[in-house]
Amino acid sequence: MYTFKKNQEKRTPNKLNRLKFLQLFILFTLFGVFIGCTENRDVADIYGEFETTEITVSSEMPGKIMYLKVEEGDELKKGEPVGLLDTAGLHLKMNTLEASMSVVKAKLQRVAPNIAALVVQRDYLADEVSRLEKLVKGAAAPEAKLDELKSKYNTVEKQIEAAKTKISDANRAILANLRPLRAQREELKYQLSKAKIINPIDGKVLAVFHRNGEVVAPGLPLYKIGYLKEMFLRGYITESQLPLITLGQKVKVDFDVGKDTIRQLDGVVTWIADEAEFTPRTIQTKEERVNKVYAIKVKVRNEEGLIKIGMPGEIRLK
Repeated sequence: MYTFKKNQEKRTPNKLNRLKFLQLFILFTLFGVFIGCTENRDVADIYGEFETTEITVSSEMPGKIMYLKVEEGDELKKGEPVGLLDTAGLHLKMNTLEASMSVVKAKLQRVAPNIAALVVQRDYLADEVSRLEKLVKGAAAPEAKLDELKSKYNTVEKQIEAAKTKISDANRAILANLRPLRAQREELKYQLSKAKIINPIDGKVLAVFHRNGEVVAPGLPLYKIGYLKEMFLRGYITESQLPLITLGQKVKVDFDVGKDTIRQLDGVVTWIADEAEFTPRTIQTKEERVNKVYAIKVKVRNEEGLIKIGMPGEIRLK
């Protein structure tokens, strides 16, 4: 019994040492694998955030919002009417203007009948001249009578021309009064068209700033819309990376979908800044940070709608 315990006491430290050695070996092995994976992992060339084309739709005239059919998240089409401002005052002005124009046009109609009597007289004299010419030719009437009728005919003809000239002058004066009224009418039509709120692009409503019944002023934002089917990843490159990127170049764009899923899309470089700027604090680059960088934009299609504004992304040049 004594011998067994003593032998057990002798073997116990050896087992402990082997166990500790095995644990340390496993630990260092895992650490080495981790370091190797870390050093060999695929690091993105450029980092940035996604943005899109955003348009703020504003009121173009003052007035009360009669209706505005937009809500955040709505998909709208380009040219779709989505709202209307109160146009009652403009319609009243238009009615008054139309009445004034009718009065002016009525004056133009009243001056035309002045020529009618002279035309009837001229036509009668023309028939008489034709009849007497035949009689004079057959020696059945004196030629002096024919000359007298021709003189009367010429006098009436001159009176008609003078009347036409007088009417033309009068009409020009009337039309001169009509032109500013027509200009005012076109201006009112333009203002009425601006009372309609027309959506400018295909896209999704990102924010709504005013609702039905509110009174707005010209230039006041009503809602904001963005084209989310096409996104841009804005990133920053160093001077050493600048020769590697050209406009129209095709690149790969990665972004996270969920916790452990990464999606990759094809992208195209659409813009490279002409001037350098200081590195934004939120941007990391593959190389060490430098004082100045160049901004670029890469366009990607977002048909599935997985990319959101402000989402981080990575650009891979190869």
